Amino acid sequence: MNNRSILPLDKCLSRVIDYRGKTPKKLGCEWSKTGYRAISANNVKSDGLVKLDSINYVDEALYEKWMKEEILKGDLLLTSEAPSGQVMLWDSEEKIVLSQRLFALRTNELIYNKYLKYYLQSKIGQREIQRNNSGSTVSGISAKIFSNILIRFPHKDLQCLIGDFLYSLDKKIELNNRINAELEAMAKTLYDYWFVQFDFPNEEGKPYKSSGGKMVYNTTLKREIPEGWSSIALQECMSLVRGVTYDKEQINKGDLGEIGLLRSTNITDNKIDLNDLVSIHNDFVSKAQIIEQFDILIVMSSGSKEHIGKNRFYYFKDKVTFGAFCSKLA
Repeated sequence: MNNRSILPLDKCLSRVIDYRGKTPKKLGCEWSKTGYRAISANNVKSDGLVKLDSINYVDEALYEKWMKEEILKGDLLLTSEAPSGQVMLWDSEEKIVLSQRLFALRTNELIYNKYLKYYLQSKIGQREIQRNNSGSTVSGISAKIFSNILIRFPHKDLQCLIGDFLYSLDKKIELNNRINAELEAMAKTLYDYWFVQFDFPNEEGKPYKSSGGKMVYNTTLKREIPEGWSSIALQECMSLVRGVTYDKEQINKGDLGEIGLLRSTNITDNKIDLNDLVSIHNDFVSKAQIIEQFDILIVMSSGSKEHIGKNRFYYFKDKVTFGAFCSKLA
């Protein structure tokens, strides 16, 4: 075999597990409140599981009916649509149910599983997946086209070096994200003490309101606030820049654009998600529409009322812009 080889995806796999058509109803059962987690494409992103609160459960009887072949530690989970091409490594002994719009891939002796994960996540891998998408309403992939998705790979030792290095880097990023989440929770607690309960430390170090601190009624906020405090409109202390509606011909759905476009759906799970971005050419984006590091992105409108008002700091250095449903505060 040459130093670098090319094979279709199906020749890189020892097993494709596909139970996308199964549902509890079809199997004569119902979802449970506890048991085995049923993972769908809705929960899979390339950096791990998301929307954990939306995950359904099945009991032992339904698990045995559903999972005739189990997911093993080291298998890859690949979304088939909405969107296609999200891929993560199942690095756990936990038994799960493979649910809607999701494949499990098990590599053969030619391919290191972590290498395949990052290859499919790369621009080349994503282009291979996207060019094989089909469907008029919702585009997606099926196992039938795995023979058309080409995988380029070096010898096995180099695959392992590449895969292990990138995976260890992702683990460090995951740890940092957990630390950030804990810090954010602490910040929310402090905010609650200061601006909801008004129990910030007084001059004696005691909680202000609980220790009898004077409160006065604020007509704008329609509530009592500590004496000496006042209220101003957000626009008086920050600038608000609304997002832009771009024409379809201005949006690239591949990797040809130069600036990523954030939409309201990219604000999820207490962070801004840079996965699944469309892109805009530089010529269509003004300087005011560029999000700078530490700007705040806020959802101004959405098909879901629960999504309106969600906001997050933009911590990244990547050059991105934002769509019409969002605004930035700077």
